[in-house]
Amino acid sequence: PQLESIISRFQSNLKATRQVREEKSKAIVDDFGQLQRVRVQNVLLVCSVYDSYTFEEDGLLNELVHQWYAEHSLSKPPVIDRVSSPELAVSMFKERGNYDLVVLLARMAKSSTLVNDIARLNPACPIALLALNSSELVSLGPQIDRSLRLNVNKRLMWETAKAGQALPAPAGRGLPSTRKGDSLQDTWVWPFMWHGTPSLFTAMFKTVEDRLNVKNDVEYGVQVLIVVEDSVNFYSSYLPVLYAELWRQNKAIQVETMHTRERMLRMQSRPKIAFCTNFEEAVDMYDRYRDNVIGVITDLGFPKDGLHNETAGLQFAAHIRTETPEVPVLMQSASPEDSSEANKARELGLKYVTKSSEALLQNLRDFMIDDLMFGPLAFTDGEGGKVLGKVNNVTELMATWAELPLSSVAYHARHAHLSRWFLARAEFSLAKRFKASRYPDDFVDDKGQERPDWLR
Repeated sequence: PQLESIISRFQSNLKATRQVREEKSKAIVDDFGQLQRVRVQNVLLVCSVYDSYTFEEDGLLNELVHQWYAEHSLSKPPVIDRVSSPELAVSMFKERGNYDLVVLLARMAKSSTLVNDIARLNPACPIALLALNSSELVSLGPQIDRSLRLNVNKRLMWETAKAGQALPAPAGRGLPSTRKGDSLQDTWVWPFMWHGTPSLFTAMFKTVEDRLNVKNDVEYGVQVLIVVEDSVNFYSSYLPVLYAELWRQNKAIQVETMHTRERMLRMQSRPKIAFCTNFEEAVDMYDRYRDNVIGVITDLGFPKDGLHNETAGLQFAAHIRTETPEVPVLMQSASPEDSSEANKARELGLKYVTKSSEALLQNLRDFMIDDLMFGPLAFTDGEGGKVLGKVNNVTELMATWAELPLSSVAYHARHAHLSRWFLARAEFSLAKRFKASRYPDDFVDDKGQERPDWLR
């Protein structure tokens, strides 16, 4: 009888534990199951057999992409079909018709009408124009410059087409056709340059997915990290590093008690990278999603009004400061740390780093940990800055919440530290509550005393 009693209690506890776990899992699915609904699943790579060896020197490209997805707890890696000529690409596109992205070598784009052919078959299909060296970019210079400047029009057309709506009238042009009688097509041609790392392909896929999912995901509280850069050479090497670091930080804040399903779902709640290449596009993205912008990484000079502007980054940062001064901004430029541009950036309260700095990756990591709040939350005594304690996750915060001085909690709440820290951990409801608070009404009573009822 004693053994039966022990077994009965064990089974009851096990059943209760399973029920709690199932309820928690269902809540996670309800919260995060609606995110990242559009995925890059089918990719068409157009390159010669010889060039394909350049991408696959460390293994088959499909296998490398699958391995990269598995290492970063990502689900549903895309399938990459390769064809060796533009003619085969058109035939494959007509046969399947469901490609989410076309990766085309720049040398083939120059000598064929494939860009326009794809635009006619599916105007909403993005095309990544991949150069194997800088000379290929130079030969397509005017067209690439035009492509970067017209990204706003192309993105709006692209998102509209993906949503199943009628396409607006073309506002720009893609690469020129070489056939007489062809009308120029307005399609998204996004140039990249190969630097020898297969992770560039993953960065391409995720950049496309983020752009197509941002409108839906922000409705559930997902944050947006705006990145502005017009140098093809630089962003082709920087985006893979940025995504790897973002996944690294997102994975670091996940607690050990999460099961695999929950981990994969929470990876979908990471901030979306809104990659922009000109002033108008950056302002448009910020104005549309300002309530969800967790941070900004911007170049100093990039196109504005169709021409390169050496201070466009400072103008964009000034626009942000007038609207949401608490949003952290990291400025990256070729100008040295002691330049007048760097001093102007610091006057606006921006972090500044030179692109050639050996500490570029470390500066990016520090920006994510300290400014985007992926790191521990350090409670201080207020303006004095004396650290009273640190918490790494919400569980630790709950354990120490009652012991924290009200003045410290109020200080971090009204400076948006708490809301941004919750946002980095996908605790959207908590973040929204703190972000919606107003100082001093929500923090002090009529006598000027801290309000423990609200803070607790």
